[in-house]
Amino acid sequence: MKLRDKILKIYSESKEFRENIGKKELVKSLRPLNGVEFKYFEDEVMIKLDKDSKKNPLSYVLARVPPRDLLDYFGENSLLWTWHTYCIDTENRKEIFKHYAKETGKDEDLLENCRVAMWRRYLGNESTASIKKYYELASSLNTLLEKIDIEKIIIKNSLEGFNKKILGRYSLDAGIAPDLTDKGGGWDPRYDKLEWKSKSGKYFIIYQDVFTGAFLNYDNKPAAVISFIPYKNNSLAIYQIQGIKEKLVENNTGRDYKIVKEYRTKGLFNLDWKKIMITINEELAKNVGLDACVISAINNPWSKEREDKRIHLEMEEAIKTYDDVPKSMGYNRSKDNNWYKKL
Repeated sequence: MKLRDKILKIYSESKEFRENIGKKELVKSLRPLNGVEFKYFEDEVMIKLDKDSKKNPLSYVLARVPPRDLLDYFGENSLLWTWHTYCIDTENRKEIFKHYAKETGKDEDLLENCRVAMWRRYLGNESTASIKKYYELASSLNTLLEKIDIEKIIIKNSLEGFNKKILGRYSLDAGIAPDLTDKGGGWDPRYDKLEWKSKSGKYFIIYQDVFTGAFLNYDNKPAAVISFIPYKNNSLAIYQIQGIKEKLVENNTGRDYKIVKEYRTKGLFNLDWKKIMITINEELAKNVGLDACVISAINNPWSKEREDKRIHLEMEEAIKTYDDVPKSMGYNRSKDNNWYKKL
């Protein structure tokens, strides 16, 4: 059955659908869909639809179909695709979102945060299938990190002089940034997180470049962080690889603080720690069916002049971390200048 005919059949059977859109408006909206075959919304279909010029009239129509009818006729992915693609915040769209979350058991706030995080990073070019994959990763991040044999990874990437007796002092933690939906918009991708504070006023002040990340801890204190997000439907991309220094802070009121002193990062000595962090991303990617990616130095937003007229990461240093390390680990540079590895 043609997609247009399928929608018209639903229209004839659903009073609520008919109340949401008139017949003439519906027929006019369906004209671009003439000849399109009906398919259920498998992930690969969603990816194709997201790239297709026909997605706009289709999302406009489906956003007026009652959620229970969308579910019955097209499956649960149609709810997710319509909610994500039709961006006008109508009451029916909200009901579609709630219906999808209820039917699939997904956390509404986390799902919305995943969507917002990808929208901020890719400015509307994110796919529905990648949002679904991102939720799968974010909702199980701690569990996935627990599966990683961090001691094995550390041993493989240890340098001469590393003391294996301290292996038990390392651990992994998930980094989930604060609620993006309460930020009130804006384009700055940084999300600060005061991860730990001692009685002496020392802080670990951590800026995550995207919504999800992972910490390598030493003695239960963060030593290094990566932040990552799905990219191009098939890769888990690292945007940030950074060591974390403990700081003595005065007058801290959230974002406003004065750093009095910085201390040397503990736990990274005699370790090729950047390779360790990239390997952690690879293990996470494999567990959710993705390949691995490292965003290159030239595409790193911190290696360019920002609104404050400063370059926060010199290109020479960026190349050492975001180009040289993945290259040494068997990653290949693509046309977009980023580094990719099939897993």
